[in-house]
Formats: sequence, C-alpha cells, structure tokens
Amino acid sequence: MLFATPPTDNPPRRDNSLGRLLVAAAGLYFFVAPWSELFVVGGMRSSRLLGMLVLLMAGLALLLRRTVVLAQFHRRLLLFYAWAFWTTAWAINPGLAAFGFWIMLKGLLLLLAVWQISHQPRDYDRYLDLFVAGFIVSLLLTLPGPVAEIFNRATPGAMRFSGSLANPNVYAQMIAITLPLSIVRLRSSTDPRVRLCHGLFLALGIVAVLGSGSRGGLVCMVFALGAMFLLERDNRLRGFVLAGVVAVGLLAASGLLPISTAALERLGTLGQELTEGTWSSRKPIWEGGLQVLLDNPLLGVGLSNFNLALAPLFGEAKAAHNTYLDIATETGLIGLTLFLLAFAALYRRVTLLAHLGNPGARIAFFTLCISALGTGHGHSQLTYCLLALMFGLGWVPRAAAASAYPAAAEDGSAPEPAGPADSAEPAGVRALHSRHHA
Repeated sequence: MLFATPPTDNPPRRDNSLGRLLVAAAGLYFFVAPWSELFVVGGMRSSRLLGMLVLLMAGLALLLRRTVVLAQFHRRLLLFYAWAFWTTAWAINPGLAAFGFWIMLKGLLLLLAVWQISHQPRDYDRYLDLFVAGFIVSLLLTLPGPVAEIFNRATPGAMRFSGSLANPNVYAQMIAITLPLSIVRLRSSTDPRVRLCHGLFLALGIVAVLGSGSRGGLVCMVFALGAMFLLERDNRLRGFVLAGVVAVGLLAASGLLPISTAALERLGTLGQELTEGTWSSRKPIWEGGLQVLLDNPLLGVGLSNFNLALAPLFGEAKAAHNTYLDIATETGLIGLTLFLLAFAALYRRVTLLAHLGNPGARIAFFTLCISALGTGHGHSQLTYCLLALMFGLGWVPRAAAASAYPAAAEDGSAPEPAGPADSAEPAGVRALHSRHHA
C-alpha cells in the first residue's frame, strides 16, 4: 500500500544507516537554507543545490519507508496542491503557472520528506538548532562587522538590512516567526551550546529586524516576543527576554548598533501608516486584487499569474504582498478554502502542544498568519522549513495527548491505546519534558 495513515501520529521507527543518513541530510538542509542565497557553487546558487537535495531526500525517504505516511495536514495540503496544479489549464500564462507550481512542489516535498524520515521528536529539536545556527551564520555574514568584512557580504549602512535575501521584509518576518520556537528551546535545553546559540539568535534577530526597516517585520516581532513574555511561565527567561529587548533598544538609540538611520526612520512611520496611510502603496494593489478576484471568484487566474492579472490595471506587474489575496486571486475561492483547511489542521496540532505547556509553535503559527497579511510566502523555502518545524515540534504521543487534551488527540486515525506509562494524569507533561531534554 503506497499511501498509509499510521495508527499513531508519528512515522514508523527505522534506525538503519539510510535513515540516519537522511536525518543528517535534512539537518544540513535546515542549516544551509537561511544563507543559501549568499553563495554560488559550480555556477549555481546554493539554493538550487538545496532543491536537488530535497528531491533526493524525497526519493530515498520513499525507499526507506516503502509507504507515504500522511497526517491530516499533509493530506489537506496535497488537495490544495492538486487544485493549484489544475489552475494551469486556464491560467493567463500556463508556463508561468507551471513554473510557480514547480517551486511550490519542492516545498511540499520538503515537508513530506522531513516527516517521512524523522521518527524521533528530538530530530526536530536538532533541526531547529541547526536552522537557528544557519540564521546566525547569515546574520554574521551580512551585518556590518568583522565577519562580514572578511567575506565582503555586509549590507551597506545606508540601506535596509536584508540579510541573505533580496527582500528585507521577508527576511525580517522569517526571523520574527522563528523567535518563539527558539525561545522555548532556549528554556528547555540543558546543553550550554544550544542555549548559547538560541540566546545569540534572540539578540541578533532583534537587531536584524530593526535594521531591516520592515514595519511588518516589527509588528510580527512585537507580537511574537510580547506573546512569549505573557505566556512563558519561567520568570527568569521572561526577564532575559525583557532585558535583551531593552538592551538592544538602548544600543540602537545610542547608535552603537549597525542599524541605519533610514531603517529607523522608516519604522517610525508605522503608526502613521496604520492610521491613515496606504501601507507603502499596497492598498491600491489589494483593491485591484479584490477586483480580479470578483471577476474570477471560483477558479482564479492561475497559479503565479497575479502579476499579469493586475498589469492592465497598473500598466506594470505588481506583487500581491498578501498571501491570502495571492492564493484567492490565483486559485479562486476553492483554492483558498483548501489552503485554509490545511492550516486549520496545522493549528489543531500546534494547539495541542500549547496545552501541554509549550506555546512556542502556536505563537509562531499566529505570527506566520499575521506576516501573511503583508507578505507573499508561497515561494520562500524558509517558510516551508518553518512549517516543517511547527508541525514536527507539535508531535507528541497520541496517548499522552489524549490524557492532557482529549479534543485535540484525534487526527483522522484511531487513537493509540494508553499503556501503563501513559495512564497517569501528568502523562502529557512528562512526555513533553522527556522530549525536550532528550
């Protein structure tokens, strides 16, 4: 049987050498993804090599499992992707739609491959550690400083900081989404190297968001850090987060941090844009997108064809700057419904983890949803990395989930019978702690 739903949430355990090799390959992907756009290897950007790695991992994962293990989130995503593929039949530019689908397909294969090959919850902790370490590498290589000078990669001081990406808004929001996951890992790990890594990311990440001049990134970061401060039960960590934010703010105000005046001035216009502005001229684009949606409500104009659909209205191609509007306009209300159903399955999963005492994945999920209001996420490999982490970090044994939060334990398959170790009331909390301290 090619497709299967396991009796529990987790993929079947397989500890052979191929499985360990694939877990290492997935870890390499998470580490390289945040800075892959900075380097060219053999005439190709590192990001293209990562795309080849995803295809290889997906093929070997199928060979390893000999079955495709799908959770509800994956099944709903597959439905959305199937519909998105069919939109190429009526797209304004079918070739552009097919190219956009190929880019998105690599992201889907990453989600499926990581889920297939990662059979232990601690695998996802390591992926998160490596993902954060990759972000630190990209920050050190691009923030003005000695490391950036060695590699000649620093963003000029008069410009907005964009890290390893061409778009400073996307880079800042990716950092903001990662912060809640990183803060929980900082609290739960007993390894000093891991704590140092995530502590450094917290400080550098705040600096990078401020230096990007991204107002959307600032909103997402304030939401993520504020929610973590309010929901975290560890007073020492709450104090650390607060001290870090205050210290970075004071250093930025004093001019000691590599944050350009232009970026700070742009952030200062946030209040005006919220109350009376047009969000950097995005409001007319959104109004145009709604008009295109009303003209093609069910089927849309075809994947990756938003720019072409708006060209007659503006005289030039325009990006959507809104993931929901982008999906609705290109795949119609049918596609948007399928997309939201998939995200509902992900929300159900991260909510389970929050009820077990770990709010990081749920806050990251809400931060991603807020970010999607002002940014298009469909073609960013970092978005798929974060989706894989949020879904995997929400993996807990079904019996423990049923003990702690019965309503969230169902995922479309029969519950796992509770064994002797899972019958006690604190089973969910015990499972969570054992996973984080593994």
